[in-house]
Amino acid sequence: MRRAAVLASSSLINLNAGTLYIFGAYSPQIAMQLGYTASQTAKIGMAGQSSVILIGPLVGKVIDIWGYTVSTVLGSLFISLGYFLFQRQYVTASPNIWYSCFLFVIIGVGSTCVNNASIKCSMVTFPNQKGVATGLPAAMYGASGVVFSRVGALLYPGDTAGFLYCLFYLPFFISLLCGPLVCLCDLAHKHDYNPLSQKRPSIELQSLGTLSPQVTRNLMGPLSPVDFWILTTILCLLAGLSQMYIYSLGMIVTSLYGNLDLIRTQIQTYSVMVQQHQQSQVSWLSLSSCSGRFVSGIVADIYSSQIHKTRIYLLFLPATLILIAQLIGYFGSSIKMVTLDSISLGFGYGSVYTIFPIIVSDIWGLADFSYNWGMLNLTPVITDIIMSYHFANNYDSNTKPYTFEVKNSETDEVESIIMSVCTLGRSCYNSSFAITTVLTICATLLIVYLVIEDSRKSRIKRPL
Repeated sequence: MRRAAVLASSSLINLNAGTLYIFGAYSPQIAMQLGYTASQTAKIGMAGQSSVILIGPLVGKVIDIWGYTVSTVLGSLFISLGYFLFQRQYVTASPNIWYSCFLFVIIGVGSTCVNNASIKCSMVTFPNQKGVATGLPAAMYGASGVVFSRVGALLYPGDTAGFLYCLFYLPFFISLLCGPLVCLCDLAHKHDYNPLSQKRPSIELQSLGTLSPQVTRNLMGPLSPVDFWILTTILCLLAGLSQMYIYSLGMIVTSLYGNLDLIRTQIQTYSVMVQQHQQSQVSWLSLSSCSGRFVSGIVADIYSSQIHKTRIYLLFLPATLILIAQLIGYFGSSIKMVTLDSISLGFGYGSVYTIFPIIVSDIWGLADFSYNWGMLNLTPVITDIIMSYHFANNYDSNTKPYTFEVKNSETDEVESIIMSVCTLGRSCYNSSFAITTVLTICATLLIVYLVIEDSRKSRIKRPL
């Protein structure tokens, strides 16, 4: 019962760690209120995601040495503080792109603190069911988008300021509810879990081949430097390309509603209508990501216990789904197609962030898991930054300012407003998806190479 309560608390508190993925639901409104371009708005999302990734090794080392308490408390405070200050910036309409980026860096650091602590706590609590132990907190991370976007749409429909305020107080309440039980696990695990008994070299040593005989007793065996960097590149491509879509989702929806006649006839309700569709897409993305994280965790456990092969084979699942998503992104020209795109990419992206941590724990053990996973997870930021900039610049180059007349509901006077609109539909952005399609195919071919190498090594080791 105690272990089940720990798993439930670790999973629920991880809702707070996934709030950055909702950024696409309100990024166009941020741009309009603060006067940012699409490229500047993209910088805010990338600042948050980059801090999530780059702070990973440091946070992992803190958790591996000092436990979950420091990371959980600081992470919870950082998330709530970041959204509170950003909400104030939005309400006062004080444009400062570097300040906005700084606030999202704070939120990103807090997200990593909470996420890494909850996953490590769950895996140590259930060391023999790592798939489920990883899948549940990861699923809540993925479900964050649908939970917060639905609550925000219910409490503050069409009100971005109210939605940002919701992102301040709701995570704080969840942390107060679940944080104490996660922190109390420090005492239990210090007595029940001896990391020295499962000590593994760090990734740097493993990749250089300085392995002890004990380390070879895992599903993959020792990785060569080439295999390590191929595995890292696969994560870099699959995760980075998915993050580009996540943070650009608001612009994709806005592009498909870039019809000038529609805007003129629906000018009074246009912003609310677009934001509702943006939140709907974030919900689909979040639900599918949640499902992908949970289902892939169960599949990983069943696969390992029944088939007894390396879980590298499971990477074909997210690679295929993410490839389908890139093709839909290139050819799709309606909101229904964007919904299919969000579902496919969400499930694939969620699977990546369940399967890869399991592979890391299989290869390098749990003793330094948080640090090793943080090191491996550094690279997606490279792909994310490059492709997000390409997407935003492509979008900006196709956007023009238009003047619309709107009637003031209080004075009945007609006022003129200027809106930046791209009227080209999917052509506003789809050249970016042509590039990501090629890169996803490259990632799939690298998985094929690792599978072939694993089969070759298995035949060599098999006794005659």
